[in-house]
Amino acid sequence: MNTGRSMMIKLGVLVGSLLSLVNAGTASVSGPATIEGRLSGEVVLAGEPLGDAVVTLFASGTTRREGAIGLATATTDENGEFELDYPRTRGGVGILYLVADRGYRRVATVLGGDGFPERVVLNELTTVATAYVMNQFLAGELIGGNQVGLGNSASVFRNLVHLGTGASGEVISTFPNGDATDAFRTFNTLGNILAAAAADPAAFAEARDLAAPPCDPAPEDLLALAATLARNPGTAPRALLELGSTNELYQPALRSATKKGDDGPPITWTLMLRYGGDPSSTIDGPGFVAIDGLGSIWVTNNFEYAARPTTPVCSGTTLVRLAPEGTSYGSAPYSGGGISGAGWGLGFDTRDNAWIGNFGFKGNGATCPDVASNSVSVISSEGEPLSPGPGENPDCDPDEGGFCNGGIDGPQGVVSDSVNTIWVANTCGGSLTRIPDGDPSGAVEIELVPEDVEGEPAPFGIAIDARDRAWVTDNGASTVYCVDPDGSYREVVPSFSIDFKRPLGNAMDSLGNAWVADSGIIPIADGGNCTGRSVELSGTESRYGELVPDDQFAGIMRITPDGRIQDRYTGGGLSIPWGVAIDGDDHVWVADFNGRRVSQFCGANPRHWPCGLEVGDPISPADGYRSDALARNVAVAVDQSGNVWLSNNFLIDCLGERDANPGGRTMVQFLGIASPVEGPLIGPPRRPAAGAATPCPADFDGNGRVNGGDLTRLLGAWGTADGWHDLAGDQVVGPEDLANLLDAWGACDRFD
Repeated sequence: MNTGRSMMIKLGVLVGSLLSLVNAGTASVSGPATIEGRLSGEVVLAGEPLGDAVVTLFASGTTRREGAIGLATATTDENGEFELDYPRTRGGVGILYLVADRGYRRVATVLGGDGFPERVVLNELTTVATAYVMNQFLAGELIGGNQVGLGNSASVFRNLVHLGTGASGEVISTFPNGDATDAFRTFNTLGNILAAAAADPAAFAEARDLAAPPCDPAPEDLLALAATLARNPGTAPRALLELGSTNELYQPALRSATKKGDDGPPITWTLMLRYGGDPSSTIDGPGFVAIDGLGSIWVTNNFEYAARPTTPVCSGTTLVRLAPEGTSYGSAPYSGGGISGAGWGLGFDTRDNAWIGNFGFKGNGATCPDVASNSVSVISSEGEPLSPGPGENPDCDPDEGGFCNGGIDGPQGVVSDSVNTIWVANTCGGSLTRIPDGDPSGAVEIELVPEDVEGEPAPFGIAIDARDRAWVTDNGASTVYCVDPDGSYREVVPSFSIDFKRPLGNAMDSLGNAWVADSGIIPIADGGNCTGRSVELSGTESRYGELVPDDQFAGIMRITPDGRIQDRYTGGGLSIPWGVAIDGDDHVWVADFNGRRVSQFCGANPRHWPCGLEVGDPISPADGYRSDALARNVAVAVDQSGNVWLSNNFLIDCLGERDANPGGRTMVQFLGIASPVEGPLIGPPRRPAAGAATPCPADFDGNGRVNGGDLTRLLGAWGTADGWHDLAGDQVVGPEDLANLLDAWGACDRFD
């Protein structure tokens, strides 16, 4: 054994013990480390035991991708067996994990915080699982990051593999995964690629060359190889699949490098798990997704659950909540408080209560009572209804529950700002409702009057920036508004060559840019949910029957903080964009209603641009990150582990009599692909433990710095009452605004 490494491990044991005691609040320490238990296991690669491998037990660090502490070490015998004692460290140092090293044959497994067996196996599958669930926390052999994300990732690890045997886990190998999606086959194929590389150094050399990412070193070991594929899922599908087929240790595996025949899109090395699909989950038509501070997943439910798509269904009356590993959380799903057919309306306030917009979705042919869809419901973080039930609120219709104050009419988007003002998009009413401090008795309706556009207003999505401005998409009038905290608003003016058409979801980045999904073809207010409205479909517009993407308009739009459409971005598999999320690196994620794909775009923050890319460039492959786990997804959200969550809102085939119950029955977790985001999301996203985004009114072009581009924009508005560039608030753009801009020159933190 290397003497220096042995000394490091021994020192790590002492440091780990000291850290554990400090975290437990002990003022002083003395004596040797307290032994927590004994752990044994074996290391097996390519089906054979791996002897003379150094096995190290680590405690994860608190700093992203670093800080892990070695706690104990052992060396495998000729049968690949090892045994070690470990100190009492749990509860203060995140999670425990094992790494086995022998040359390039480095493999790993994740034990978690507690509840792991006394005997474990390390092999190719445990290594793939480690690389994927810990993608955002792993660097070499070190794992570190936010404690919520690490703990949740460790729980998801057990969905992939069985700790005690190293075999595939129950979740990935059975319905609604198993042979129903490509995740299980992809997982096994990745295991086979590592097995082939482990058995033959020449095969590893081939694999590392194929996987070498642009501008970064090629992976030097098996764990790094798996991590590289997790971070670059579009890498060499055909060549790596061929390499993996030389060792078919894990089955079933992928048989083709393309989907649905030789002319189909290439596979990607993505792992997406589905949850739900059965009556116990009650998921049917999942809509908006919100993630709380624990990393649990809250989801609106369009419809009541029915297994058959031909069964007419009434409005959903439950709010789904999933634990990070996909099981139903506690007593969820939650009901009461007037919940009825919620869709895009879901958001947390500053007191951790969930606000739900009751749009009243129901299937065609349903014989349920006609209940007005003019209310919002409130559910506490413990699942208790805080809003009245049907018949309990005199401000509502007799059969309607929730809060109806402020002209709520067909609510969709519902969000809170930093001072607990609740904003509601009234899709059917063509207005906004502003609820100061979450008190419905003070609710005020704000009528929206778009200028120079055709179509009746139908506001849909709302996103809040660092200045507590609400950016609102109008799906009916095909425009976007920026609404100040006091309710006054301005309309985003289209550029000379770029305009909106049927915008849907939107999100803010940390630099103040609004990113808008321009669907091109989806009219929300049509279809019977908004009574008295007549929406004429034009061209390829669709009410979810045959879907023909609008190649001219479909895209992701970036609106700068001063209300200009900067550009429309396409590619990366984007087809019919619906939901938008921004991750902790300011990259843009887009859910696609055309099905089976999600897209990723390079954000506006140059500090996180991938090599050779810039703002708006697609990061996802030309056909997107594809998976059979996805149906028609609408919402997308990023959790503290870097998992991307997507709602399978509609079935792929939802024509004809399937309109009776067109809702999908599952949620999808795309493992470890995005930079983690703190929950709950109120305002722009931030990484866990990072400070909130600092407002920067002088950064008009949203590039993160105040410079010449911003000066040009201010001078272009000189002498006018342009509210976008009036930094001084005196109703005219002039010298005082210029002085403010120059004071902030080169920075983006002067305006608090």
